[in-house]
Amino acid sequence: MVLSLGFTLASCQSSQVKKEAVHIDAILDGLKDSVAFMTLEYGSWPPVLKFYPAVDGHLDLFLPVDNPYFVTIRSADYADYIGFPAIAGEEVVLRGRFGDYQMSGSRFYREYALVADEEENALDYILAHPKSEVSMALLYGLEPEQMETAINAIDPKVRNGRLKPIADALLRQAQKDLIGKEAVEGAMAPDFTLPDLKGKPLTLSTLRGKWIILDFWGSWCGWCLKGFPKMKAYYEKYAGKFEIVGIDCRDTEEEWKDAVEKYALPWLHVYNSKEDDIARIYGIPGYPTKIVIDPEGKINKIMVGESEEFYEYADQLFGQS
Repeated sequence: MVLSLGFTLASCQSSQVKKEAVHIDAILDGLKDSVAFMTLEYGSWPPVLKFYPAVDGHLDLFLPVDNPYFVTIRSADYADYIGFPAIAGEEVVLRGRFGDYQMSGSRFYREYALVADEEENALDYILAHPKSEVSMALLYGLEPEQMETAINAIDPKVRNGRLKPIADALLRQAQKDLIGKEAVEGAMAPDFTLPDLKGKPLTLSTLRGKWIILDFWGSWCGWCLKGFPKMKAYYEKYAGKFEIVGIDCRDTEEEWKDAVEKYALPWLHVYNSKEDDIARIYGIPGYPTKIVIDPEGKINKIMVGESEEFYEYADQLFGQS
């Protein structure tokens, strides 16, 4: 699979393209007729998979870059990869083979090559090199707890320079991740406002005073769909004793609404877009995840996966009331 766009980019040598693209010059064992690229914008998910041409094991590509992102080149069997930040106006040169390669090119990539494999020392490098743009690229490997310290240590000219989108996106992501770590049993449930099926905003805190079950699900999740019949039975069994708020994740709005209608789900529903990312705020590790919130707004129980645990717990909570 080869995109014709790749041929256009590889042959275009204009100064405008060079300014708005990263030049990738790679001669590697394992490069075949096409090269798989996974690109990931900082602070977002999922990655985008594209294919570009290689001729006799040589990739010569001008890859467009609107904002800095992380790119991964995959070998033919997908077993090995090479990852690096894609920075407009720069050139990265790769030689050798997957798993054992040398990186050179423009000054940015020469410096990046010296520290790219030392993620465990990323914070130390950033603190010691506050005026280096490579420090901005190394933010990608930090833990959420380290992010604010690292960003504050970077020289303002670098922080607000051409790689500013990296720091902005990763700081937002880290803040959400830290909130997720606070979404634990016994803590107050993070408040949110999301659109319901009619596009009207639904705010979690407005439901205070009753038991709430947050159900994180998606139409693509087989176990989520498998659990709906029993969930509907329990919703009817304990009618009025609790409310379910279905939080759809990773669907398009059309897929979400079609699934709600298809499975005739009678409870409240909201749509969680990639921009809202409430699943990240709650630190959801898998789907489905059910979070029981008490009438005071505290997280009472978190249950991951479809199992009898939720129904046994519901019987304990509501069977005697």
